[in-house]
Amino acid sequence: MLLKKRQKYSNEKSERKSIDIPDEIVNDILIKLENFEEECGFTNISLSLGLLSKQFSTNSTYLSKVINVHKGKSYSKYINELRVYYAVDKINNDSSFRKFTISAIAEESGFKSAETFSKFFNHKWRL
Repeated sequence: MLLKKRQKYSNEKSERKSIDIPDEIVNDILIKLENFEEECGFTNISLSLGLLSKQFSTNSTYLSKVINVHKGKSYSKYINELRVYYAVDKINNDSSFRKFTISAIAEESGFKSAETFSKFFNHKWRL
């Protein structure tokens, strides 16, 4: 899956960096992020850093730092990129998904609006 390949590269690239959080907590968050990605938890339209940190039983500062260092981007960019990759993967591999409107694709991918989806999609796939 496209997300799996992207995630593996991102994790390998950033494992050398360290942050001021105990390794046990960082590893726990990384495992939970991996499960979150596999289960497509990012498609939850009402997802926020606070909600995700509660789901992970951690605080938002730790979660944000781990994402910044180990994923190499901010929380919002991380989530929106996952959503765009998800949409592209679904469009490429699910013929019924191709029949959806832009608004429906955006909503299924976790975006609150078609405009936000289009903005991130165009930014990510700009030639």
